[in-house]
Amino acid sequence: IPLSQVMDAINEASDNISTLLKQNFANPPAPIRSIRKQTNKSRSNIDDFYTVVNVPDVLDVFEVWKFTLNDKEYKEVSKYHKFTLDSTLKWILSWGRAKVIISSKEKFPKENCLIVSNHRSNFDPICIGANFTSPHICFISKLSNLKIPIAGNYIHRNLYMGIDRENPKNAVKTINKAVSLMLEKGYSIGVYPEGTRNKENKGLLDFKPGCFKIALKSHKPIVVFTCVNALSVHKNAPFKRTIINLDLIKVIEYEEYKDMQASEISNYVRALMEENLAKYDEK
Repeated sequence: IPLSQVMDAINEASDNISTLLKQNFANPPAPIRSIRKQTNKSRSNIDDFYTVVNVPDVLDVFEVWKFTLNDKEYKEVSKYHKFTLDSTLKWILSWGRAKVIISSKEKFPKENCLIVSNHRSNFDPICIGANFTSPHICFISKLSNLKIPIAGNYIHRNLYMGIDRENPKNAVKTINKAVSLMLEKGYSIGVYPEGTRNKENKGLLDFKPGCFKIALKSHKPIVVFTCVNALSVHKNAPFKRTIINLDLIKVIEYEEYKDMQASEISNYVRALMEENLAKYDEK
């Protein structure tokens, strides 16, 4: 069968689905094609996603309602969505032939905590999320990541939170929501104090101290990581194995930081990370 006929059949089927949705829903969500036209500003983030997981750019063909953005607020993570996310993260590491060597894993607390790390690669949260599944980790991410087709919906259902870097009021709301998830649901929160990926692949960017208010308000431990060499997965996968070093540097208990300001905690954590990263720079 010619490929053109197959594509025509798929397009006809997707049109029929859209028609049914319009007939059965007063306000049906916009299909993927519309979303991608509305989010051209975030296209680079979508392209980053395709590059990481090697997904062909064929989503425009499938105008399926279930894959559209989901703006509904959820209060907890369902077992199904947690299982799906955990399995997917492990599959991505396996597909990318990424071997994560974790130091001091036994120090990771059983109670929920604030997890902080340096940020150089899209694989950084995958390395942490795939290897530390309990308590569940809700990462704070840039808003555009929640607009990635399919993946954005799943991380949203797993209570990943978008933060608007340009809007301080909304950033405060995100911090308060993170505290609420820690105290009411027992989830851990993952955040990158640098605020964005360090594309220089060396040193650290300036920290955003506000994220440490999550720990001050929740009274939970701060777990400090560094993730080294995750960026190499982008060029090595899937044909060459990549060794990633995920080091648990320190668990900072509330009693140790309770009398400190957010900026002081930020400087302390930064010093810990810099000292640990220096060991790799010397090699």
